[in-house]
Amino acid sequence: MATDFFSKLTAAARKNNSLLCVGLDPTPEAVPAAFRQAANPILAWNRVIIEATADLVCAFKPNIAFYEALDDGLATLKATLRLIPPDTPVILDAKRGDIGSTAAAYARVIFDQLGVDAVTLSPYLGADSSMSRGIPSTRRQTWAAVTKRVERSALDLPRLGQQPRPVVWRAGARRFRSCAGQRPCSQRSVRPASPASDRGSAAGA
Repeated sequence: MATDFFSKLTAAARKNNSLLCVGLDPTPEAVPAAFRQAANPILAWNRVIIEATADLVCAFKPNIAFYEALDDGLATLKATLRLIPPDTPVILDAKRGDIGSTAAAYARVIFDQLGVDAVTLSPYLGADSSMSRGIPSTRRQTWAAVTKRVERSALDLPRLGQQPRPVVWRAGARRFRSCAGQRPCSQRSVRPASPASDRGSAAGA
């Protein structure tokens, strides 16, 4: 079984003929009535979602904020991660971004304790916020820099001082591509088994 993120992602996309990424972003008030009597309603709901979609996806993407908001959130997140088939990659939607020892601490939690395959980052504090510093060079982890979203307000900051063209987010993407200047950064395209599925989608709970 592949162990690095891109190999796992490619294998899962081809196996399931899919570029669908399913989010696992539960809130207590949205838990269906059928699961509210369970010992851990959110975990029970996540289990059903994972079992129903495991053969339809190329990745799962839990958003850590929804778990941090729970009293037992990290335990629920860890239990959720254990339900995901080991050959399906997990992208932790965390959008972390900080420098030095803080970035290294984030990395220890995300990669060592949670054991996910990739994480989303916010790159606007510069290259030091890539989490690559402070992680042993033998570790192969994957970061995805969130430089621009689809919402209208996504360009509020990236546009500042750059009228009429919003180029800050482009510069951020190019700079982050260097992976903080410490490691080679790869760009890869993932294709499913069938051209009919040659489009990515994201869905969330």
